[in-house]
Amino acid sequence: MIEHQQDSGSLDELRSALDALDQCGHLPWSDVARIAGKVAPLAWDELKARDLWGALPEHDQAAMHRALTIGHCISSHGAFGTDPLRYWGSDLDDLRTEVAYFATWCKPSEPDRWPEALDRSQRAAEALRLYTEFRELPAQWQRTVLSRLEPEPHYEWENTPAPTLPTLGDACAEATERVARGESPNYPAPRPSYGARICPHELYDRFEALPPGWQIEAFRHMATGVTPLRAASDMGIAINIVRVFGVRLAWNARPLPPLR
Repeated sequence: MIEHQQDSGSLDELRSALDALDQCGHLPWSDVARIAGKVAPLAWDELKARDLWGALPEHDQAAMHRALTIGHCISSHGAFGTDPLRYWGSDLDDLRTEVAYFATWCKPSEPDRWPEALDRSQRAAEALRLYTEFRELPAQWQRTVLSRLEPEPHYEWENTPAPTLPTLGDACAEATERVARGESPNYPAPRPSYGARICPHELYDRFEALPPGWQIEAFRHMATGVTPLRAASDMGIAINIVRVFGVRLAWNARPLPPLR
């Protein structure tokens, strides 16, 4: 009974912190930054206290680690000008969603208490499904799928309408159909000088360098429209930052040379 009361108190504190972040526009930025820095560690500690951490899938552990880094960056990097919410707003939304999602792991019987995580589980399941479909493709088709989702860099600064890119789901589905028909992929032609897009092999190698759980976490973000290069870069940055929490992950390592 005592343990239940302590657990309830921990989740009450987490709920209060998320409610405060929901009203962040009415709080001093110093308070917002302080609360943002503590919510993910609170959720992480709660998962470990309930012996749930080791049972989480690799991609959920990656998501928790990334939430730690988001809160750390918000709390330690300052306001960035006179309108910090404009800079940090999307990260705060991301942080609230992730922390609420992991709170539902702690108390599955109270999902309504964490409305921020309403469709988070479905999005994670969809990312895992797409990742599985992606990994069933031949390697050359995996490279093609990633490349098709990457916009031409020159559209970022030229006054030209950018082409409509396929969604991750559509790109995987089309590749699966074309593989079934025995077709080979056509890589996009390289562009010269500053307009050159990252080549499919390099893009694939950057994604492949991530640990498997982080690859699925990248897919969750790619399913919302984040480009593969941005997703892989974001995951790599998070893997490096999470070291401040004592988490050191082996990744991006070159294979050892053959023994002579």
